[in-house]
Amino acid sequence: MKRPLDLRLADVATISGQDAWITKGIFLGWTYELFDRADAIIWLDLPWRLAAWRILLRHARASRAGANPHHGFRPLIKFLLNARRYYRAPANIAAAPDDDRAVTRDATANLLARYGGRPFTAGQGRMSRQQ
Repeated sequence: MKRPLDLRLADVATISGQDAWITKGIFLGWTYELFDRADAIIWLDLPWRLAAWRILLRHARASRAGANPHHGFRPLIKFLLNARRYYRAPANIAAAPDDDRAVTRDATANLLARYGGRPFTAGQGRMSRQQ
């Protein structure tokens, strides 16, 4: 279930007001304050094939261990399709700050381009500074 935007923004303000912090996630619109205050930004930009393989492995391992909260084939396919949309869909204008459908790989790249030397991209076992 999606948390209300006002609660998320309150968390962002609390986090960014601290002297030291680390966050993670793929969210864009409502997290700008975190990007603005970050000393470093690391983007784990993995190739789609590797990301899909890892999704499949995590699902299979969790299912085999009886610890998968997303039982069955249908939730896995739905998750894979949503993940694939992240990789393939163009950057779109968000309808609202918490419009999760506007979060795509292209939108992430466009946002990170604004941060000059701070973004680093990590993928395929290497890390490089964004130009």
